[in-house]
Amino acid sequence: MYILNKIASAIVNPAVAAVLFVLLGYLMRKRLFYIIALAWLWFWASALPIRWIGVPLEREYPQKLAEEYPEADAIVVLGGGMFGDTNILKYAELQEAGDRAWFAGRLYKAGKAPLVVPTGVGSSESDAEFLRDYGVPDSALAVDDDARNTEENAKFVKKVLEGRGRRVLLVTSAWHMRRAVLMFSKYAPSLDITPAPADYMFTSEGGRPFAVKDLLPCVENFQRSTTLFKELLGYFGYKIFR
Repeated sequence: MYILNKIASAIVNPAVAAVLFVLLGYLMRKRLFYIIALAWLWFWASALPIRWIGVPLEREYPQKLAEEYPEADAIVVLGGGMFGDTNILKYAELQEAGDRAWFAGRLYKAGKAPLVVPTGVGSSESDAEFLRDYGVPDSALAVDDDARNTEENAKFVKKVLEGRGRRVLLVTSAWHMRRAVLMFSKYAPSLDITPAPADYMFTSEGGRPFAVKDLLPCVENFQRSTTLFKELLGYFGYKIFR
């Protein structure tokens, strides 16, 4: 199933869909498909998906200060926020979603749980290393280095926390939280999950009035919209086919 999910996410994205429309136009000799491909690309490269889809998705999970969260048995932070060994520096390199590890560290320092569980392939070299530098001791870390996707995050974290408690502060990007909560409710139903979102990629766009530039395509918008497209695909694909 993991391989099928990866193939689907690689094939079904805005860019590939546009190429397919172009191929259909060529094979069927219909210009309409070329127009559809252009309109499709233009839409996903504009700010409209961010404002109409991304902003509401993140607003489902408003951020709070670390001190405002309830106490729990563990802080679970989903990987994907940084790289480990990049063959350039031995230190982990933060990505845009690096706020996840920052916030997990803040929750620990606020005394919200005695245990932090970084989960995801490479977590021992990235998130866990960052958390150590942030002041989280080895005795408070339980690393899952095997999970390859959100479904496996839930399954493997459930095993890690056996006998260690069930109250969990779940840290991931706000735009990813809806799917993360769904996966944990399905594959780790024994855990009591409290969402603790970090990394707001889209919300800032909703804090300003609509402008003409929102209709114009740009590479940055397309990159962020592609992330959003895959997130929606993962969520609704699971709801439909599982």
